[in-house]
Amino acid sequence: PTAKKSATHHYRDHNAHIIVATMVYQQKSRISGVSLGLLLGALMLGTADCLVIGATKTGQASAVQERRDFVQRTLMGSASILGSLFTAVDDANAAVLQSKPCALGEGDGCADIAEGNEFIKSLQEKSAAKKDVYVKEALDAYNMKNYPDFFQSIGKVMVKKSDGTFATFSEEEFSKLKAAGRIGLEYPRAMGGKVSDMTQKPILVLKD
Repeated sequence: PTAKKSATHHYRDHNAHIIVATMVYQQKSRISGVSLGLLLGALMLGTADCLVIGATKTGQASAVQERRDFVQRTLMGSASILGSLFTAVDDANAAVLQSKPCALGEGDGCADIAEGNEFIKSLQEKSAAKKDVYVKEALDAYNMKNYPDFFQSIGKVMVKKSDGTFATFSEEEFSKLKAAGRIGLEYPRAMGGKVSDMTQKPILVLKD
């Protein structure tokens, strides 16, 4: 009875430790891999203590102690492995967050990405040479996907001018420009002009 009572108290104490550990973990939005591994290891060891003490009987102390030592060694090894895995993930995430930028073939991180590969370097140079084209395509796509329907709802027509900017005309003004042959169509392109962008409607263009 004494052993059973002791095991019961130990089990309750262990549950309290689990609750406290869980509360601490929930209060921290980020936790390192080592800390998480040690937390799991501690919880597993506490569980092993409960199992071993619950199985204790008179005259079996030595055998139980050996079993307890074996379980502890096994679980500590598992906790160490878990800690290493979480640490590796954290290191990988940190490396991604600390990467230098490389966009359109320009940036401090482009050399790291190329790693001396001449083919990749040539692609980066081509991207940098067409940077203005890519930026213009992206701007046109943004404007055409977001604004024509809005202006149409208030009785306006959005038209692209020869300098690349956009202007709006009333429906009456647009009709006059169209009748005068000053309205044309431009089909959006993407990837530096290599392909047609079928996600966009044709662009109304004002002719000079």
